[in-house]
Amino acid sequence: MRLQFESKNASWAIWALAAACLSGAVLYGYHDHFWHSRDDGYFAHTADRLLNGEVLHRDIQTPHPGIIHFLHAFSFWLFGADLHALRIFPALATWLQAGVAFYLMRDRGPLAAFAAALAFSAAAFPLFPSPTQHWTCLFLVVILMAVLVEWPGHGWLKLVLLGAICGATIGLRQPSGVFVAMAVSLICFSQAEEASDARDGGLARWFLGRFVMLCFAGILGFYVFTNFDPLSALLFGCTPFVLLLRAAVSLRADNRNVLHMTAFLCAGAILPLSAIAVYHLSHGSLHAWYANSVESALLLNSLDYVGANSYADHLMRAPIAGIMAGTPSSILAGILWPTLLLAAPIVGFLLIWCKEFGQLASKEQTLLTLLVFYILVAGHHPSRVYFFFVLAPILFGLLVVVRPRFQQATSLLVVFIAGSVLYLHGAQPFERGLYGDLIGLRIPTRTPLALERGHLQVSSLEAEQHQKMVRLIQSNSAPSDPILALPGNADFHFLAQRPNPLPAVMPVYSLHDRASLSDAIERLRRSPPKVVIHAPLLPYNTIWTNKVMAHVECDYDRIGKIDGFVVYLLTRPDPFLEGSKCRGEAREGQSVLP
Repeated sequence: MRLQFESKNASWAIWALAAACLSGAVLYGYHDHFWHSRDDGYFAHTADRLLNGEVLHRDIQTPHPGIIHFLHAFSFWLFGADLHALRIFPALATWLQAGVAFYLMRDRGPLAAFAAALAFSAAAFPLFPSPTQHWTCLFLVVILMAVLVEWPGHGWLKLVLLGAICGATIGLRQPSGVFVAMAVSLICFSQAEEASDARDGGLARWFLGRFVMLCFAGILGFYVFTNFDPLSALLFGCTPFVLLLRAAVSLRADNRNVLHMTAFLCAGAILPLSAIAVYHLSHGSLHAWYANSVESALLLNSLDYVGANSYADHLMRAPIAGIMAGTPSSILAGILWPTLLLAAPIVGFLLIWCKEFGQLASKEQTLLTLLVFYILVAGHHPSRVYFFFVLAPILFGLLVVVRPRFQQATSLLVVFIAGSVLYLHGAQPFERGLYGDLIGLRIPTRTPLALERGHLQVSSLEAEQHQKMVRLIQSNSAPSDPILALPGNADFHFLAQRPNPLPAVMPVYSLHDRASLSDAIERLRRSPPKVVIHAPLLPYNTIWTNKVMAHVECDYDRIGKIDGFVVYLLTRPDPFLEGSKCRGEAREGQSVLP
C-alpha cells in the first residue's frame, strides 16, 4: 500500500513538474516576441507620466479606472522604463494561474490537470503578449475559481475576499468586473438555496434573491442588445442571460441570507475601489475619475471601428480559406476557428442542461457558471484578440463539463488544441490581416525593436517602421518639444521620449463632442506640438480627430510619410487659431489631404 501511495505521488509530481516547466518555457519564449504598438504605447506612456508626477484622470485621461496603470507604473519603478518591463507581471501571473488550474483539476486525473495548465498558459498570454488588463482580469478569475470551490461555507471572510476580487476586476476593466460580480452573486445565492416547504412563506421569503437576479438579467440583456452584434450575442450572450432568468423565477435563497451575502460582497468590492477613490480625493481628481472611467468609457462603443468586425468571417469563411490555401496548417486553422467559436455556446448549453437535470456536481456548476459569464468578454469587440482573451476558459470548460469516461480523450484534445493554436497564432503581428488570421499565416517576430526603451522582438516591418519614425521625430524636435499622434499612437511619445500636449493618452478616446474638441484645440494652441504624426488609414479616425487634423494641415508642413504614417512639422507661428482660410474646407471633419 505504501509503495502504491508513493508511486502515485511520484507520478503526480512528474506531471506537475512537466506542466510547470512546459508552461514556463512557452511563456519565456513568447513573452517578448510581439507588440501591439498602440496598446503597448498607451500603457507605457500612461505609466511613464504617472512616474513623472502627473495625476491619473486629472492630468492623464484614460477610460480605465486605474488599477492597471498603477501596476504598470510599479513595473517601471521596479524594472526600469522599458516596454519589456510591462510583460513581466502578466507572464508571471499566467504561469501561476496555470498552476492553480492544474490544482483545480486534480480530481480528474493527472492528464486532465496537465491539459488545464497548458490551456491557461499556452492558450492565453502567448497568443497576444501585451500588458493589457485582460490578462490580469483572467488571473483574478482563476483565483476566484479556487476560492469558490476550495474554501467551504459562506463565512464573512470568504465573502469579503470574493467581493474584493470582483472589485479589483472592476478596477481593471469595468465590464469584465461586472460580469464576474454577476456570476459570483448567482453562485453564492444558488449555494444558499433552501428547499421549498409549505410553511416557508413561499415567494415572499425568496423575493430579494429573485429580484436581484431579475435586475442582473435586465442589465445584461440591455448591455448585450446595445453592444453585441447578433452573432456575438448568440455565441456568448445567451447562456448567462438564461441562467439569470432561470434564477429569477426559481431561486430559493432566503432573503436574510441574500442580504447577508450581498452586504459582505459589496463591502469587499469597496475595498480596492476605495483605495483608488482615496488617491483621487487627495489629488482633487475624483470628478475627473468618474468622468473618464464612467461617462467617457460608455462612449467607446459608439466608435465606428468597434462595430466594424464580426465573428462571421471566422465562423464561415475560415474553413473555405483554409482549404483554398491548401497547406496542412491552413486547413487546421480553418477547422479550429468554427470549432472553438461553437465550443463556447456548447459548453453553455451543457451547463444549462445539466443544471436542469441535476447531472453536475456543485464544484463543476460553480466553475462553469463563472466561466460562461467571463466568456462574455469576447462579444464586446468581435476579433481574434478578444476571442483569445477567453479561449483558455473555453478549453477549461470543456475539461470540466465532459463526463468521466470521455475525460482522457477530451484532455488529449485540449492539449492538441492549445499546442495548435499556439503554433498558428502565438505572438503573430496584425500585419498578417484577417486572411492571415483565418489560415494561420505565420510571420516571424524575431527582429529586435532596437530602441532605447523598447527591448522587444517584433516583425521586421514593425521594427524598421518604428526605428525610422523615432529617428525622424528626434531629429526634428528637442526633448522638451511636445508631439501629437492621431488618432492615437502613444508609443511615439514613449519611445521618442517627447511630451504629450494633451491629457488624453489616446486622443480618439477623449475627443467625442464639441466641448472636448474645443478643450483639445485650446491646449494645442497654448502648447503647440512640434511634430504631428497621423495615421489616416486607421479605422480609429473619427470626425473629431479629423477636425484636429484640419488645423494641422493648415498650419504644418508635411515632411515625410513612412508606411501608413504621415509626419508634419510646425513651421508657422501661432497654430491652431480660428479664422484660417482652410478652416471651412474641413468644417465637417473631412481630411484636406490631397
